[in-house]
Amino acid sequence: MALARLFALAALAFFGFATAAATRLAFRESKDVDPLPGEASIERGLAAERAGRFEEAERELLEGARLDHQYLPAWTLANYYFRRGQSGSFWPWAARSAALSHGDLGPLLKLSEGMASDPAAALERLQGSPRVERAYLDFLIGEDRLDAAQAVGRRMLARHSPEETPRLLDLVNRQIRAGHGADALEIWNGLGRFPRLDPAAGRLLTNGDLSTEPGGEGFDWRLPAVEGLTTRWRASRIEFAFSGSQPEACTLLEQALPSGRTGKRYRLIFEYSASGMPRPSGVHWMLDREEGPALEASEGWRTGEWIVTLHALTHLRLVYRREPGTVRAEGRVELRSLRLNTL
Repeated sequence: MALARLFALAALAFFGFATAAATRLAFRESKDVDPLPGEASIERGLAAERAGRFEEAERELLEGARLDHQYLPAWTLANYYFRRGQSGSFWPWAARSAALSHGDLGPLLKLSEGMASDPAAALERLQGSPRVERAYLDFLIGEDRLDAAQAVGRRMLARHSPEETPRLLDLVNRQIRAGHGADALEIWNGLGRFPRLDPAAGRLLTNGDLSTEPGGEGFDWRLPAVEGLTTRWRASRIEFAFSGSQPEACTLLEQALPSGRTGKRYRLIFEYSASGMPRPSGVHWMLDREEGPALEASEGWRTGEWIVTLHALTHLRLVYRREPGTVRAEGRVELRSLRLNTL
């Protein structure tokens, strides 16, 4: 399978260059444009390769690169050595192509994957700049290869800059959706946006004091948009205002929790008020399919708690569901000071 893929890539690369050469020639003739330095050598080299005269082909392509130090000759040589299976000669020209390219690096990364055993090795050989790393991460995510993307994300964390935060957060989100809690946690902690989570030490909750506005990314709180419900964050608290026209069931707030100790019990402690809410309020916590008791209607602040058992990567949600025999809620629920402690 790997050999068949390599041949397919080689054929694609050769066809692409034949087409590109013909396009450049047609453009030059139609516009009466002088040839670029080394272009004639490149065309002679490709023609010699098609005829099976490989020594001549290599000589002409190298001459083209000597005359023209731009992207095209380097890219042409990288493709030539890929087709010839000459790894030692491929990588210097591939690295030069990456350094000179101002466009899509995807085709070069596809070739590099045919020559390297893993993305980290390919990046080393390509002398991976931040731009190449970002392109490689995008490439791997686009192919839904999250294990390989994790290796690139780990490398990017070593010199993390704010410019890369959105890409790395996207990787965290994808790992969470895929159920890869440990991988998601590695990148999340590396970003350093919040105090480190440590399931082994019982530190599972992010932004429990709500001192930072929920960003909806990674292991932070997410506030879904719900028609008929107004959500407002203020430092250290969140307010949910029910208009009576909200859906009969909806999620108010949610957060992914990294894997806790298998079968370990935890106590969720929180402070809330539920002014003007029906009795029962219809607002309660859920941990995946496990459901806590409804919050009691209350004009003032009170403390609530719920004992839960954590296993693998899971989601903690505050939800509303209209209780039988009641109308849709019109009132306000406020929340603050959330903690999740081991028992």
